[in-house]
Amino acid sequence: MPNIVWQIISFLPCLAYDLLEWLRDLFLVRILKRDRIITHDVAREGFNVNEATHIAIVAVRPAGGSDLFTLNLVNALAEQGFYILLMSNSPLSEQQREILLSRCHRIIERAPIGRDFGCYQVGLGILGLFSSGLPAACECLVLANDSMFYRSDTADIISEMRQFDSPWIAMFENFEQAYHAQSFFLMFAPKVFKSKAFLNFWRKYKPYSSRKHTIKKGEVGFTRALRKARFVPSVCFSSTRIREVIEAAQADPLEICDLLPYCSDMSWREWAEELLDMAKHGLSIEERSPTLLFAWQNFLREVVHVSESANPTHLVGLILNCLAKAPLKRDVCYRNIFTIGQVLEHARGFDARELGAMEIDLRSKGLFVSLSFAKKLLCVRGRI
Repeated sequence: MPNIVWQIISFLPCLAYDLLEWLRDLFLVRILKRDRIITHDVAREGFNVNEATHIAIVAVRPAGGSDLFTLNLVNALAEQGFYILLMSNSPLSEQQREILLSRCHRIIERAPIGRDFGCYQVGLGILGLFSSGLPAACECLVLANDSMFYRSDTADIISEMRQFDSPWIAMFENFEQAYHAQSFFLMFAPKVFKSKAFLNFWRKYKPYSSRKHTIKKGEVGFTRALRKARFVPSVCFSSTRIREVIEAAQADPLEICDLLPYCSDMSWREWAEELLDMAKHGLSIEERSPTLLFAWQNFLREVVHVSESANPTHLVGLILNCLAKAPLKRDVCYRNIFTIGQVLEHARGFDARELGAMEIDLRSKGLFVSLSFAKKLLCVRGRI
């Protein structure tokens, strides 16, 4: 009964917030048409997008210490031979523009409307999707955003994804509430981006800025539209991959425990305690007793279960970063999953300069404990 009362009490402020967000978006998008406003457009000379075989649309909103990680992403895409159209949801400084243009082929700055899906939609329109279609030479399309701490070796992950025998590849998937391929890195073959399902989704999508809308109508809606057309994504960091990388690494149990969320009360902590006992006794993988081996297998099952029941970029993000070169989500501390100290201590694939930028970004985003009661409520409910 108390839980039901809490659900009702917490629902009412969220309903009011959703209504205000919807009215704001309706005014900005439907009346002012701000989603179509481009404030700056600059391109490098000597590059013709119509001749590009690989095209990436990168959506960014520079903040905190994100610039270095955006550079890691665009450097990786450039290394893999992509024509890069960078769409910024906020004004760039002259220095940012100069640095990014040395890696990207075209930079467009637009009004801050619609989050990453708004950028993708405008970018696809600029590339011709809604008129003549994307360039005929294009064999691979990537949609990516800057919500991750990308490592300097991200090109290895992109190269691996290109080897998948699938027309649609996602870096991560999320089964929580409604299944969707997470939008921060998606890769498509012509079979998908030339399909009616792909075209119709982007033609009809309303680029509202509400986080709830972007997830429900954007990520979830896009995934449903493609799956309805019988396209199913292959996933680079799937739950199967998580178990494989842990077993292949033959990591010390204590190492794995260090990569678990300190701020989480998930049931896998029960198995983690047994693993800590295992580590204290100095037992290697070959020396585990049947009892401890059973605890290890149950721990692995819990890791896989949690990765499928909640956002894997949050709960198993550090494990995948350390053992499989995965990028880290920039909101893992803000969402009360990890502490700033834990991320900085255990994150792998970043040099001292990048770790410094990471700390600045994590601190600028803030922590859940710092939020007011109203903002904590909206954060828990996924509104902010």
